[in-house]
Amino acid sequence: MSTKPPFRVEFNAEFIRSLRNGQEVWSLKWKDLEAIGYRTTSSGPWFDDHFLVFRKKGEDRPYEVSLEWTGAMELSEHVNRLGDTKMTERGTLMNCVQDDSITIWPSSRAGKPII
Repeated sequence: MSTKPPFRVEFNAEFIRSLRNGQEVWSLKWKDLEAIGYRTTSSGPWFDDHFLVFRKKGEDRPYEVSLEWTGAMELSEHVNRLGDTKMTERGTLMNCVQDDSITIWPSSRAGKPII
């Protein structure tokens, strides 16, 4: 008997939404975003330690998606193909084992911390 993972993320051309046990936790419209990036922590491998981060215009709170969640890798691939996305030599911080963050969208902020 398999169990569904408790967290997942869904997205389409209009929005991104985070779900826990099938219930929506948050939802963001693409048009309301001011920045997208990645964040890593030193908590891995025992805990989720690699996140996709969304900053909404006019809000200080970041919205995060663990790259371990169902649908997260597809979302990450989609983000990396968005217009005006710029990857730096640090990429998505894959294999980073310390607390760090990086902006990849918009390109004018690429390489700067997202958090």
